[in-house]
Amino acid sequence: GAAAAAEGPAPDEIRARVRAAHGAYAGLWADFLQNRRSQAEERATALLRVLGTVPEACKDAETWVAEADFWYIAGATRGNDPEALENALGCYDRSIVAPGGESNANARRMRSEALLRLHRYEEAFAALGELAAHFPTPFAELEAAPFRMRHDAELCERLARLGRLPAEQAAEAAAALRGAAERLQAARGPVAVEGERMKKWPLVAELGQEDAAALRRGLFGELGATAAPYPAERLSSWAPGAGRDPLGPSVDWARAEAEYFSDSITVIDGFFSAEALAELWDYAREATCFRTVRRGYLGAFPADGNVHPLLVNLALSLEKHMPRVLKGHPLGLWWLFKYTEAGPSGIGIHADIAAVNVNIWLTPDEARRSGGGLDVYMQVPPDEAAVSEYNRDFATEAEEAHVRDALLAGGGVRHVDYKQNRAVIFVSDLFHASEPFDFVNASEQPRVNLTLLFGDRAAARSPPPAAAAPEASSAALGEGLRAQPAPAPAESGWDLFD
Repeated sequence: GAAAAAEGPAPDEIRARVRAAHGAYAGLWADFLQNRRSQAEERATALLRVLGTVPEACKDAETWVAEADFWYIAGATRGNDPEALENALGCYDRSIVAPGGESNANARRMRSEALLRLHRYEEAFAALGELAAHFPTPFAELEAAPFRMRHDAELCERLARLGRLPAEQAAEAAAALRGAAERLQAARGPVAVEGERMKKWPLVAELGQEDAAALRRGLFGELGATAAPYPAERLSSWAPGAGRDPLGPSVDWARAEAEYFSDSITVIDGFFSAEALAELWDYAREATCFRTVRRGYLGAFPADGNVHPLLVNLALSLEKHMPRVLKGHPLGLWWLFKYTEAGPSGIGIHADIAAVNVNIWLTPDEARRSGGGLDVYMQVPPDEAAVSEYNRDFATEAEEAHVRDALLAGGGVRHVDYKQNRAVIFVSDLFHASEPFDFVNASEQPRVNLTLLFGDRAAARSPPPAAAAPEASSAALGEGLRAQPAPAPAESGWDLFD
């Protein structure tokens, strides 16, 4: 017995422990994402003890990923504890080099998120850029949305004018994309998604041979790897070490911070310097990273390759100018949304899983005929609401209208008009929605907004005020979407989100 104990657990017992750890994986993530922080921390700690008894030689790539995620959640729930997050990085690295682990894009993405939590922004951006370059969505799995094809056709022509794509190749690609878009639009519309108003177009794998071949000729999903890269000198000139502050020189940051803490929202005009605004506007029209298809608009997320160094510089400068608002809230996610002619209504009512939301409009004012602003409702989801409850597409317009009425009754709304270079900074899990809009030319001057999310939602926010909204208003939101009054933002800091 003593000899067996000295040798460690038997192989069957090791396998049982690994199975138990994997079996608890989904429940742990559910606790974390539904803001059950103490339960998630306790469960992660217990699972790490279990895997700590498993010899390293018995851990495969999948087990290293699980252990990395356990450390990641432990670090996040301990206020971004550096030791736990460093352990997570080590386990992600072990998983990637283990047999079968080199192709795990999700492990690489989570490794990048751990770097963001550690405030190692430049390393995270580099890792996300590599992820986008080496792990693009397979061609067969791309959503064949005609509005994306038309967007990409125009981008091919723009890149040809800029000298980044041969003119003949660009013309052939643009013609192929427009032809495929016209055929698809006429022959088959988008398919309804059960329980959602959003409809999705078929995947490339579901298309006929002619259309799939046309998309190949159109460089669909391959434009970023085919065209000359975005000019390196323009990227490097905005790196944090280049000595250029992207923020506007005339902003009253003390007023902005005070307003944020008193009203849960602040509006800043002249947010970017003129040079930074011009660079981001050019980037939004020239970059090949708009790869995510949404309901009539395109997104450029980090994993799509949206890793301009100006955004690192922006996050660091914001942390200096708004230290109380962003204390304890590292940059967690960011995106550019570009609206095509197919998406003039913007985004419906939702809340974002973060502490602080920074939204900036980039399109020149003369491009706008009407609308395009933002409505921010003064209510937030319950602490333990699942992401799917408050960040989703509604099944019908009537359902969304019903929710809007309940939010208005419960806490009112702050409307912010559209203006180029205007930033709206607010408590991120306040419900909010785009104002429907009309822009003159969605091809040349589309509505583009930049969003950055900092920190975790509601992990340590102040309790809601005593004068809560009437229960009928919350109940009126329905089973799928509940709300409570907006709390005053906590200055002590929330934790970073997944």
